Amino acid sequence: MTNSVDYSKGTSFLFLFLLLSANMLCAQVVPQDRLVSWENAGLRDTATTDNIWINVVNEGLDDSGSSSNDSIMHSLITEYDSDGVIFFFPEGEYLFNHTVHL
Repeated sequence: MTNSVDYSKGTSFLFLFLLLSANMLCAQVVPQDRLVSWENAGLRDTATTDNIWINVVNEGLDDSGSSSNDSIMHSLITEYDSDGVIFFFPEGEYLFNHTVHL
């Protein structure tokens, strides 16, 4: 009786490991000509720089969802009709029974 060792499983595993390792090393390389500088990325919006921010809760809107905000919102829109304004709605539930036209 001869002692023989079956290396086929170990060899297959080693081959698979080396193949996957080589693939991971090469897959993460971005060619130099495709690199991008991100230092100027993002929106640089100056159209709303001078706008007035209005917190609608501070102006009387109900953020609990228990009462309608239609009349107060309409008066705010009328008051700031010609000015540049941003209506800020803090987190909450706001009840409107009619469409708000801006």
